[in-house]
Amino acid sequence: MEAARAAGVDALKDWLLGQGLLATPVPRLLAGTVARLQALGVPVARGHIAGTLLDPQYEAVGYTWTEAAGVESNTFSHQDSRSGEAWLRSPLKWIVERWERQIAANGLGGESAAEMLSSRRFRIAEGEGVERFPMLKDLAAAGATDYLVYVLPYFFEGGRAERVDSGVAGSWATHAPGGFSDSDLAALRAVTPAMAVAARSHVFYMAGLSLTTTYLGREAGRRVLQGSIRRGETLTIGTALLLGDLRGFTRLSETYDRNRLVQSLDGYLSCMADPVEAHGGEVLKFLGDGMLASFALSEADRTARCRAALAAAEAVLQQTDQLNRQRRAVGEPTMPVDLALHVGEVFYGNVGSERRLDFTVIGPAVNECSRIEAKCDALDTPLLASADFVRAGALADRFVSVGCHLLRGVDEPRELFTLAHLLPAA
Repeated sequence: MEAARAAGVDALKDWLLGQGLLATPVPRLLAGTVARLQALGVPVARGHIAGTLLDPQYEAVGYTWTEAAGVESNTFSHQDSRSGEAWLRSPLKWIVERWERQIAANGLGGESAAEMLSSRRFRIAEGEGVERFPMLKDLAAAGATDYLVYVLPYFFEGGRAERVDSGVAGSWATHAPGGFSDSDLAALRAVTPAMAVAARSHVFYMAGLSLTTTYLGREAGRRVLQGSIRRGETLTIGTALLLGDLRGFTRLSETYDRNRLVQSLDGYLSCMADPVEAHGGEVLKFLGDGMLASFALSEADRTARCRAALAAAEAVLQQTDQLNRQRRAVGEPTMPVDLALHVGEVFYGNVGSERRLDFTVIGPAVNECSRIEAKCDALDTPLLASADFVRAGALADRFVSVGCHLLRGVDEPRELFTLAHLLPAA
């Protein structure tokens, strides 16, 4: 029987190795591991794994498997991940901090998975840890008899670490009378490091995706992560462009407190970026105190995409106006936003030097959009659109002409449009 279980554990570790190569999402990884452990006779009633992220919003994510609910997930923000009551009184916090102290004192402490794994068993049926950790009391009330908590830090380049800033922590629980057997515990301790390594594959893929999409944008990030990294590799795409810029930012930056200036800028840029994403566009880049966004076109949805870009622009104006009212009420300086809408073909891809690239859009349409935005101040309107944009979106009933104007770097005058209710009062 023990030989059969040992062979099954080896097969499960091999399966986990394959899942790591496939970068299988952690929820599927956890559910698959539980099913295979149960098939080996390990009476798992609950499995949990939580890992650190590299994400601007969230520090960690946790996944919990139970027979009744399957796999459920929870994310933890940077503010709450180590301050919430559930974490502060959790056996996970206890074992993570114990392992941090061990690493700080002894470094890596070994090179094998068995040496890196730190685990602690709590015999819930015998009352171990139940009064100390509310979570174990809750598990006991639900019928749990035994609990194995673990932590596995992620290291880099074979190096050492002073604390567990990256890695996985988790637990296994059972409802079996008498709890886990020695053979069960040996199987869990053998399988858990392999599951952590497989999880690392997907976690690091998601970290790369988070980084590239955070700094490059959603579609550009995916393209880069999938290998589009050669200089000069570009696509020609049709797109509706939305360019925004804060009027008066340079003047304000000369007199305003730096920390408050950054916080203010973040608020204004959120007013620009959030509506773009809400309406299906993509923020290509922030331009200091401005933003360039794209709504990629196809012949099938050309009109709809232009209308989505206009809806996003109107939402930007509304949210910026609301922010300005809030700031004005507390005596903070305010800034209006100027927006330009244009449509055309752009070159989308990698430009730069051999070792430093930018994944961006370039081309005459981008330059013309920038020149249109520069006319907002002179024409006393916060939004201008090109004739090409108005035609592409079939939006003649929404816009009114403000005349033909010369744009810097553009040979012929261009007719520009604004929304009727944004025309300056006569």
